[in-house]
Amino acid sequence: MNLRSLEELREEINQIDTELTKLIEARFKCAVEVAQYKQAHDLPVFDEKREAIVLERNVSAVSDTRFEDDIRRFYQSLMDISKDIQRQELQAEE
Repeated sequence: MNLRSLEELREEINQIDTELTKLIEARFKCAVEVAQYKQAHDLPVFDEKREAIVLERNVSAVSDTRFEDDIRRFYQSLMDISKDIQRQELQAEE
């Protein structure tokens, strides 16, 4: 087996982190718009059915089953943060 150096692996992680940060920021900006839509249509921040769908869709997309539980936790945390962002947005508009 030909192992990559620690420096190479860390550089790859850095590149992935940069991409993830951009995508997560875009997701959070979208969450602000979701909050505005929900406010305009008198909808609650928490949507249990939607969260279940998001979790199932993303967990089922994992090709390496060793990471399924980790992906589930990651998306649950991401959705919790998104709900916090939505709540903050709604409070700021009051």
